[in-house]
Amino acid sequence: MTFREFMKENGYEVQTTFWEDFSIAELCGLSAIQDTFNRAFNEWKDDYEFLTELVLVLNHKIWQCYEKGSEFAELYNTLCKNDRECLFHVSNLPFSGGMRGVHSTVRMPPCAYNVIPVCTKTE
Repeated sequence: MTFREFMKENGYEVQTTFWEDFSIAELCGLSAIQDTFNRAFNEWKDDYEFLTELVLVLNHKIWQCYEKGSEFAELYNTLCKNDRECLFHVSNLPFSGGMRGVHSTVRMPPCAYNVIPVCTKTE
């Protein structure tokens, strides 16, 4: 089952090519994964739906790579949770209603609820 099929089965229609982008980056190594994240984050940091989907993809990539014993899993985990990368700060996203608003609007599967990192860095 592909990522797209899995998400659709859980009631979510994938809106981006993040999964495919990271899958291609894996063929080129850790620096390509980091570069793909940097580009995706910089392009979509103001879009809470795409950012939420980015977190979902990173979380699923952690699972996928961990099962293979890959060093990629550690990098995906770092990207997903590390303040240094400042994935996003919930209070700065352009919507009201907190994360409940994201989940009810975007219809995230239950596994997504515990992977939304919060950055403490301010710029």
